[in-house]
Amino acid sequence: MTTAVAVFLSGCKTTPVYVGDANGADVISTFGFTCSKPYELSQDCSNWSGATRKISFNGFDMKIAGSINGQVVLIMGPSVFAMHNEKINIAFELVKRELFENDIRLLATRPVAWLGELCCYVIETSGDAYSVLNAYSVEMD
Repeated sequence: MTTAVAVFLSGCKTTPVYVGDANGADVISTFGFTCSKPYELSQDCSNWSGATRKISFNGFDMKIAGSINGQVVLIMGPSVFAMHNEKINIAFELVKRELFENDIRLLATRPVAWLGELCCYVIETSGDAYSVLNAYSVEMD
């Protein structure tokens, strides 16, 4: 199972420029990353494709997965193969703004990287961020 998530994230090819909230945070490697490690992501997570819940903020699409209590969220682009550093950072900032507007604070932000290239972020929050974000669910191609 460990290599399955590494395979789904292996399509990430970006230049690692992390958002300010992630400065100084330990980078999580996709090698060994699954829906149960290093976080238990039991909502909308696939060991083969990562986050599976599709959401959109004003036409900006992304995917999320979450912990059972919604306080840990994996934020990815709409496709692991279409992910670009700038897009994942925009996705993060949109999520952060929405959570702030719902009185949920970020406690930790950790970048996830494949061979040093940014693929997604995992955030730890003060409340059920997943439910807030799930309200923006959409169908994607």
